[in-house]
Amino acid sequence: KSCLECLASKLLTKENKISSLDLAQTKVDADCARKFISIPNLKYLRLFNNNLGDGDFFDSTTASLIASSDIKVLDLCGNNGTNLERFLSTLLEIYKNRSEQKYGKSSLETLELGANTISE
Repeated sequence: KSCLECLASKLLTKENKISSLDLAQTKVDADCARKFISIPNLKYLRLFNNNLGDGDFFDSTTASLIASSDIKVLDLCGNNGTNLERFLSTLLEIYKNRSEQKYGKSSLETLELGANTISE
């Protein structure tokens, strides 16, 4: 396990008091990034410049995790994400059709996606 995976595992408990986490340029991979998104009580997560766009990070699984998370501000800038239309439309659909039983109350207020490619 990498030290980032260990950190994510430790923070996945309800007792964790961390509300803000900056993981910019840490080479966190998609699976580990999803764990960080799932951390209870986390309000701010910065995943800037981790090349998450190279794999399957920007998918419906991640969109669902974001929608059910406690995160208010999520920075995904500079991850070389391409063709984010499907990811964004999935996330938008979840928010438009959400039922509080499945996802709980919406927390996300700011999603930062600068320096990723969003085609028209």
